[in-house]
Amino acid sequence: MRSRIISATIFVSLIFMQGQSLMAQCSQCKVAAGTQSGDGSYNFGSINAAILYLLALPLVLPFIVGGVWYYRKKQAQKANA
Repeated sequence: MRSRIISATIFVSLIFMQGQSLMAQCSQCKVAAGTQSGDGSYNFGSINAAILYLLALPLVLPFIVGGVWYYRKKQAQKANA
């Protein structure tokens, strides 16, 4: 038990020591965040749209699967009745 606590403490301390490398971005995110529009302001609309696009599938997929499961369950109940 004591060795697990020591191992966990070492692991957590190593994670906190590497904070800067964990905050890295992919090259596409850096390019999108660094682009400027013609008036000199930064264009954050493209990076926000990309984040929402990547977030949509994991959020919508359970509803689609649940809907198909519910529909098939209702069809099976109709067939048995």
